[in-house]
Amino acid sequence: MPTKPLETVIYRDLQIARAKKFLASATPLFQELVNYGSNALIRCVSSSSRGENEDLATMNLYRHILETTDAFEVLIAACCANPTVPIVRSSYEALLALDYILSDPDLYVQRSLSWLAAYARKRISMYEMMLVSSERGKEFQASIKKDKWLKAAPLPMPPQDKVQSGIDRLKHLLARDQFAAIEAQFASTKGTVPWYALFGGPSNLQQLAYSLDRHVQYDFLYRQWSNVAHAQDFSHFLAVDSTGTSGIRGIRDASPLQEISRFAATFMIDATRIMLAEFRPGEDYANYYKREVQPLFLELINRNDFFE
Repeated sequence: MPTKPLETVIYRDLQIARAKKFLASATPLFQELVNYGSNALIRCVSSSSRGENEDLATMNLYRHILETTDAFEVLIAACCANPTVPIVRSSYEALLALDYILSDPDLYVQRSLSWLAAYARKRISMYEMMLVSSERGKEFQASIKKDKWLKAAPLPMPPQDKVQSGIDRLKHLLARDQFAAIEAQFASTKGTVPWYALFGGPSNLQQLAYSLDRHVQYDFLYRQWSNVAHAQDFSHFLAVDSTGTSGIRGIRDASPLQEISRFAATFMIDATRIMLAEFRPGEDYANYYKREVQPLFLELINRNDFFE
């Protein structure tokens, strides 16, 4: 017989019923934001007029925010509030990167290619770990032998010729003249540095957020979300009822949905706005926003009777 859930811990149908009014407002909003964004992404790609590789970072970052916002909508439909936090946190990090690249037209190409170079370097490092003949590969093989979960079932390595081909392709990319100054920056730094720290940029994510005048978002939201993402949050464990009796808080508690949805929607709206301003400056986003988004968004953040 399948196990029945302990409803004092997880009562799926009840939480979805509690959030019925909320979902009636939130679902159309997030679906509209993602639907419009899917079209906006392709319009931005078709309007790209820079050189090869120079717009890949911004297009990828915007697509990432689209995908995380879409995943957010799927999770809240099932009243999974707390597990959306790492997703919204990831969306916020992508927004910081996107905003930083787009914030200075004179440094756009440099920053965009720096992001791409950092990605390629990390990918090479991962491939080298899978290349058994490399020093990093030998170290990884030694780690596999020490891993208690892999002793019974060895980890198969991918075809070595394909791994080497992946390394060669990425190294060929980084050898292009457009990456010369960026690679020189990476070579001159000690240890691993984030891509945005090159050329005198912010040294860490906090400084990146501050440089974009997003102080409160980082200090108040991101720090809390990091605790959840790193399994260091205790605030969602205990619950106290009206009599003062404490117990374990139930899973799929619908009550945090409104607050976190406010930020997920804001990040998606902000990302679309700055992308269109860069790639489609003649597009009338303001009227679209007022007509299709603002009524749903205001209802989402202003109503106080969502949860029964």
